[in-house]
Amino acid sequence: QGWALVGNLMYHTEDRGKTWMPLPASRVLTSILKEYPEVGKLQFSSQRVGWMLVMKNDEMRSRLLQTIDGGITWKVL
Repeated sequence: QGWALVGNLMYHTEDRGKTWMPLPASRVLTSILKEYPEVGKLQFSSQRVGWMLVMKNDEMRSRLLQTIDGGITWKVL
């Protein structure tokens, strides 16, 4: 399993990166990335649960997001 963020769209692979499938666009993720455009860390603990730390380095601010459906939807913690 693998995930990657390209622009504001998440991609998922199940074959060690041979093929990548785009996930449906997340309204929350798109909105947050406009304000916090830098991704500090993206990590999944299972096929469904993951976290993303997004940052605004020039203001030293960040937000932590979580998904519980494999990267389809995100919420700010």
